[in-house]
Amino acid sequence: EAMELVGDADLALFKAKNSGRGQLFMFIPELRAEALARRRYGLELHRAVDEGEFLLFYQPQIQLDTGVVSGAEALLRWRHPQRGMIRPDAFIGMAEETGHIRPLTDWVIDRAISDQRIFQKAGHDVAVSVNVSGKLIANEQFAERALRQVRRSGARLCFEITETAVIDNPRLALDVMNELKQAGVGISI
Repeated sequence: EAMELVGDADLALFKAKNSGRGQLFMFIPELRAEALARRRYGLELHRAVDEGEFLLFYQPQIQLDTGVVSGAEALLRWRHPQRGMIRPDAFIGMAEETGHIRPLTDWVIDRAISDQRIFQKAGHDVAVSVNVSGKLIANEQFAERALRQVRRSGARLCFEITETAVIDNPRLALDVMNELKQAGVGISI
């Protein structure tokens, strides 16, 4: 059928675009199952943010010379109602593809700021590192919201950014990173 062929060509085009520049990709039947799984995952991601299925765990960052805990890295996990705990490498790429990375990252930043207050009350005044997708760091709306969150809370955060952020849109990414740095947000690439 013509519509099925167009759909299959669209799947191959999508796969080629997400595989990197200059890539050629031919349709194979497994792409249909992959597309259905991606759609289902996207719907589940949206529901998961709304239902509070995500958790942050913290890995302490210790200065080796003094043994002092100087920071903590926020580690995101998805507590899926059927599949149990899911590591970020299984869903972050999907969140980026489906556009769910923004609300998910907003949630992580909000939660990290909240948890940092709890740490401070317990006597642990540490900076918290949060992973930020390269797809977001060059997004002005994301940067504006992140800056408002940090300024309003007085949080000490460090954004760990993938190096693709600088490669994809170097000028905007550097402008955003400079703004974040001026607001007191640490930047790690």
